[in-house]
Amino acid sequence: PRSTLSPSSAASDVYKRQVFTKADKSTQRDAARNAKMFIEAMKKEWEFIPRSFTTSSVKFLGKKDILGYLEELNVEFAEATKEGDS
Repeated sequence: PRSTLSPSSAASDVYKRQVFTKADKSTQRDAARNAKMFIEAMKKEWEFIPRSFTTSSVKFLGKKDILGYLEELNVEFAEATKEGDS
């Protein structure tokens, strides 16, 4: 059976993310290929594929992407909080 994990809201979806770490341990091409193979395998079982990030602490790869995503979440949270206060 396929997983039916699918987002019902931004708040519940926030936890369903995947981060491919240590991209500096291989070439950028190998890291991208490995992430793609993992995602392709997930598609066989999952209905919804979570957003993913590839990171490297040595090369700072993915830092801007993750920080940008966190900023998006902060904006969504602030907007949801304002709506809840009304």
